[in-house]
Amino acid sequence: MFRKAMTTLLMSSFALFWPVGTTMAENAASPTSAPARPVVYQPPLRGAPDRRVGGGTRGGAIDLSVLAPKQSAWSNQDQPLLFWFISALPAQGKLAFSLARASSAGHLYETSIPMPNRPGIQSFQLKAYRLEPGVEYVWSISLTFDQDDDKPDQVTRAGIIFNAVSREENERWEKLKEDDLTLLQAKSGYWYDAVATLIESSSNAYPHREWLKDLLNQVGLVYIAN
Repeated sequence: MFRKAMTTLLMSSFALFWPVGTTMAENAASPTSAPARPVVYQPPLRGAPDRRVGGGTRGGAIDLSVLAPKQSAWSNQDQPLLFWFISALPAQGKLAFSLARASSAGHLYETSIPMPNRPGIQSFQLKAYRLEPGVEYVWSISLTFDQDDDKPDQVTRAGIIFNAVSREENERWEKLKEDDLTLLQAKSGYWYDAVATLIESSSNAYPHREWLKDLLNQVGLVYIAN
């Protein structure tokens, strides 16, 4: 009788805790290494010449790269937020930003950039110049090791086109959640907006980190993605 009572008690205890254990196991098995929905970048200018210089490979003691596709990509902003990458900080040196039309060698705008506090992905907000709609521009980041030298030691550049969406579409964008907005921007060719949404997102965690890595891999920036 005692053995039967103990068996019943153990079975009841097991039944009591089974739902909790099952939930914990299911949560532990939930995938967290890949986004639930893939983010896909659709280049708006297929067959256009490559504009990106630098990035994608480990070239030396310091790698400098823009976070951009090989071909010019769209932005919905005439003063976009641009991102670039530096793998290490030099003991001394200076950084600069420049903007030019893709059809011209002369610079439209140049300015110095403060040396960041740590290596990695950096940002630059274009505030002193507004892009004209439909014009293809080339923006660049340069690094000069000698403070007194005007000739840069490293330059990385990429193309950008300001292609504003309609007012109705812009209002639709503003109502979307960050995840849905990123997917739409990338699919529509708005690389710069998609990357800015991910990096400036209120939740810099899963799946946004994975989506950013996926986008970088898709345009050949494997080294930065890793």
